[in-house]
Amino acid sequence: MKQSLLFLGLIFLVSGSLKAQTNFNTWAEFQSPEHGLSLKHPESWEVNEVESGLFIFKNPYERLGQFQIKVEVCADSTDALLRLDKLEERQGGAKRSVLEDRVMLTYKVMGIRNGDDIETHYWVIAYGNKLFYCSYEFRVSLRNNPNINEEIKQAYSLIESMHFKKT
Repeated sequence: MKQSLLFLGLIFLVSGSLKAQTNFNTWAEFQSPEHGLSLKHPESWEVNEVESGLFIFKNPYERLGQFQIKVEVCADSTDALLRLDKLEERQGGAKRSVLEDRVMLTYKVMGIRNGDDIETHYWVIAYGNKLFYCSYEFRVSLRNNPNINEEIKQAYSLIESMHFKKT
């Protein structure tokens, strides 16, 4: 009987986590044909291209943190991977993931900017001859804001929704 209850509990746990996945159908799509990039983001978020290849995504209502993508064009795919290797050497604790069409480093950094403690989550993605430097940063003083964890999850979902095309 205990084994049956444990098994039933595992089924509920798994099905609950599947329901927690992001429903991208309700999100807007951002595209940058010039950089071969598309991704989904919450419909209410503002997207601005600050300069060529630098995109800022913000929730205009909360203003808790910001997500950004900086695109760097490398000489070729080998150069992109070498740059990713050097970044991995400099960032102790960075985790490398090799996916079907990309290689990605993830890491987190704590720092100080203008007297504020800042937490930044990084994803650096090598795809073809490009590096996509993605980050989500917020002031640590906002850590207790009930909406910050939701916004952090949304930033991770932006990464999950990214698609690339060779340009």
